[in-house]
Amino acid sequence: MSGFGLGPVVLWTLYLTVMGAVVISALRRPEIGLYVLIPLLPNETLRAKLHGFLLADQFIDLLMLGIAVGLFLRGQRIFASSALRKVVFTLWILTFVTLWTGSLLNDLPLPAPFSDIRFSDWKNYCRIAFLLFLAQQTIQTRKQMLLVVVLMCIGMLWVERSFILSNRGRTFDTFSYTKRDPATMVSAGENGLAAFLAQNALFILAFALSQQKVRRWAFTFLGLATTACMVMVFSRGAYLAFAIGFIALGIFKRRGLVFATIAFLIVSLAIGATIIPGAVIERITMTQQANGELEASAAGRLIMWDLVMGLFKQHPWFGAGFDTVKFLVHYEGLADAHNYYIQLLGEMGVAGFSVFLWLLGTALASSWRLFRRANDPMLMSIGLGSLVCVICIAIGNCFGNRWGYIEISGYTFIMFGMVYRGLNMVEEEAEAYPEPTELPALEQAAPELVN
Repeated sequence: MSGFGLGPVVLWTLYLTVMGAVVISALRRPEIGLYVLIPLLPNETLRAKLHGFLLADQFIDLLMLGIAVGLFLRGQRIFASSALRKVVFTLWILTFVTLWTGSLLNDLPLPAPFSDIRFSDWKNYCRIAFLLFLAQQTIQTRKQMLLVVVLMCIGMLWVERSFILSNRGRTFDTFSYTKRDPATMVSAGENGLAAFLAQNALFILAFALSQQKVRRWAFTFLGLATTACMVMVFSRGAYLAFAIGFIALGIFKRRGLVFATIAFLIVSLAIGATIIPGAVIERITMTQQANGELEASAAGRLIMWDLVMGLFKQHPWFGAGFDTVKFLVHYEGLADAHNYYIQLLGEMGVAGFSVFLWLLGTALASSWRLFRRANDPMLMSIGLGSLVCVICIAIGNCFGNRWGYIEISGYTFIMFGMVYRGLNMVEEEAEAYPEPTELPALEQAAPELVN
């Protein structure tokens, strides 16, 4: 175990902490399981270091199960009412149906539990959205919301620590693919890491606006540090998604942010790579080669788009089946559409594409509603942070699958859970403290009408 970089005592402590949290969540306090789960979600390599322990490779499932059992034993509804509940149920049903049709249409193995990789991928895909319901039901107070955000920051800091350590000693004067590193996100890859950092940097920057003094500066610093790490992952899709989300943040809350950022970029461009590393500028401008042809990665993506759209043309309504592109379409080592919307069309057709847009639209509308209706600064900032995060997600998925990994989207659905809990708080407080009526004035003007 020493080869993992963590001593046996640390590994055993972490293992026992997680297993203890499972038991405590199931028997007494479900929120404990969520608190332990949050820092682990984006840290795939950290979880992998525990795989030699009993059931350690099922930590996420065990913690989520413990939380669900605890909620059930406390008499709470696991699937609480929200605008997203119907959308999530529809998505789960559609992916399950197309999981089976994918096997039947393409002569793939039937999706049997514990033995088929597509069934495992489907289960892992569905559990991401399950976090919405667990978070909505376990997070009850504003203090818990603050604690959840702090734990998200701890998880992000561990990711960024891994990224910084992996880049020690490197220079960034020129771009090279060898300088890209996925940090803790081996499955999601470098582009997945960049998407995670972009989404959560926006959320933390928005959340910082509601805090005071030291906490405000701390969250702002973390948001800026996360942004800096995102820049050095060299993902052009993440650059664009973050930029649009950041502009939206400025428009909705701090227009000065937009002007200050534009001024910074103008100054940076004027003096060159002394502020912006040359590798970043080179990465942004390397879409074409010197002969005018598309560079290899861009050209390969266009070919993959055509191949996946061929699946869509064969099965336009429900696609070739959930999680089938990687088995049916390949081009020079590529097995991904590199555009999640096109992948949805190829795998689940118009139905899957429509449900995904429905989900994004519903999350966007709910986040906006909390941002506009809440009087409490923290609730407003959670709504705003979720809002700009959804915008970032919508753009980022144009460049690849930035959705189907719990390392990337786990925090997203915890945000959504806080949004719906926040909306519940707004409604509960409106009922407990209704708006004052004009009754006192009416009593003075015409007491006989009141009596």
